[in-house]
Amino acid sequence: MTTKRKIMWTVGNILILFGMVLMLFVGGLLADEQYNVYAASGDTDVVAPVITVPTPEPAAATSATVQPSVPRAPSRFNIPVLNNGGTSELTNAVPTAANVGGPSTISRIIVPQIGLDKKVLEVGWTVQQVDGQEVAIWDVDKYRVGHHRGTSNPGQGGNIVLAGHSGGKAYPFNDIFYLKPGDLIELYSNDQVFAYHVSDHILVDEVGQPIEKRLENARYIEPTDEEVVTMVACWPLTGPNKFNQRIIIRAKPVNVAPPVEQAQQEHSGWTAR
Repeated sequence: MTTKRKIMWTVGNILILFGMVLMLFVGGLLADEQYNVYAASGDTDVVAPVITVPTPEPAAATSATVQPSVPRAPSRFNIPVLNNGGTSELTNAVPTAANVGGPSTISRIIVPQIGLDKKVLEVGWTVQQVDGQEVAIWDVDKYRVGHHRGTSNPGQGGNIVLAGHSGGKAYPFNDIFYLKPGDLIELYSNDQVFAYHVSDHILVDEVGQPIEKRLENARYIEPTDEEVVTMVACWPLTGPNKFNQRIIIRAKPVNVAPPVEQAQQEHSGWTAR
């Protein structure tokens, strides 16, 4: 074998080996993604790993220091940063109000209209120092729905704030934009199923807006005197203004549904996305 043929043979084998490694790597990523989506599904008992969406880095002109999470519940809630394209604007300080809702009791959410059936977990926040002011950045789980710590639980008569990631079919709140008044939302809590009907479909500008506008937006996730479910996600999913807005879905209680076992039988005829 000539030297030239040896070189070509060696290079060819290296390329084949590289291709095999690349295929294994991509296959592993896809398998991991599928497992995480399956584990986050509300109809499985598989323990889902905690995978949070990275918080955008503050702008260079802003001095920010990350502090550990603290056991304080905001009395004014900041609409969470949900993969919004890198905005560094944070609108309010972290108050020291007592936890009004107690630990989260919600384990599952079902929205038949959009094929949503996901586990729910309590999410907190990370405290950052921005220009000498403490601000809270809410955690967002990538595949499950997050119940904001300190907000109400079903049956407590207050604002139940739920946030979810969007931007792909694997993410829990990808399709909540398409919910309409009257659509059903069910929350599993303490072995009961609480039913709500969508009442409001709200779209607000968030990224790049003045602080006054962002504080006005935040009123939707503040405590309320009546029971309401508030679901928040980023919108739109594509285009030049990707994730610059927030879609806010609000729902009001219908009644307390039958026990969990009966509710599961009623949903056996449809499949979650």
